Amino acid sequence: MDVDLGKVRGFSITIEENSYEVRLADIGPEGELYFQPVKPINRGNFLSTEGRVAFSLDEKSFTFIGDCFMPTLDRVVVIRKSEIVEDVRSKTRYKVEEMPCVVKQKKFLDETVIDGFIEDISENGALIKTREPLENNLLYTLETTLGKARFTSGIFVRSSKEADGFHINGALFHQTTPENQHVLRIFNLSLSGRLQVRDLGAREEKQIGRMWKRFR
Repeated sequence: MDVDLGKVRGFSITIEENSYEVRLADIGPEGELYFQPVKPINRGNFLSTEGRVAFSLDEKSFTFIGDCFMPTLDRVVVIRKSEIVEDVRSKTRYKVEEMPCVVKQKKFLDETVIDGFIEDISENGALIKTREPLENNLLYTLETTLGKARFTSGIFVRSSKEADGFHINGALFHQTTPENQHVLRIFNLSLSGRLQVRDLGAREEKQIGRMWKRFR
């Protein structure tokens, strides 16, 4: 996908569970990308490692994978390894009655905790309402209860707007564990009014059968 990266205001680079906000400084002759950190970064986290670069443009969200390294304290270099792809919430979105949730972000030894409500949800992401703003393209942790089951997942905030004194944040799930993926899938099936256990494998059927009891 052809995207004019020069028009993008802000990027984030995620390595493992850590997300860093950066600005594009230059594009090299071979397509290498030179970024400047918005906040100080530990160079030890950028010793030639693979990372996920995310950004938004024209109300759409995009991502790609690249090799990242940090030659100086004020420069991050990314060599793109994959195509730029659009992040889309292709799964059906279901409205829910303001489901309480907690959004967390770790910064070194500190942890920010923000209370919120989920307004709609799919197998790919959720619409989250908060009093405090969430930053686009940063990695957070979402904690909530789906039915009677606890659910935890990383999320990337892809869009945010203000409405009636709240911030409405569109987020994509990221690095969700297999068990939490099962919880999410069952919850979405329950919202759709159908539990299609017959479409699943035998092992998965047993796992989902046990979890389904937690929703009844």
